[in-house]
Amino acid sequence: MDFVIRLRANNATVQKGPTPLYDNELNISAAKYKDLKELCNKNVIPNRYHEEYLSMRHNETIRDTLAETDEDDSDKEN
Repeated sequence: MDFVIRLRANNATVQKGPTPLYDNELNISAAKYKDLKELCNKNVIPNRYHEEYLSMRHNETIRDTLAETDEDDSDKEN
């Protein structure tokens, strides 16, 4: 991603955007893809996003994992 910043009327510099962390798009789990597809079919996800979600690469061997948090469930107030 390049950004153009105008310095003067006829001069411009191009600054490079951030470097991608991965060479390829990462896969999501088949279960997550199935859930996204269901949400699209029920129109919970707006139609304008369906193509993006339904074109996501998915794989049966990918496991879903949630990030660890610093907070214990027992620390939460009721």
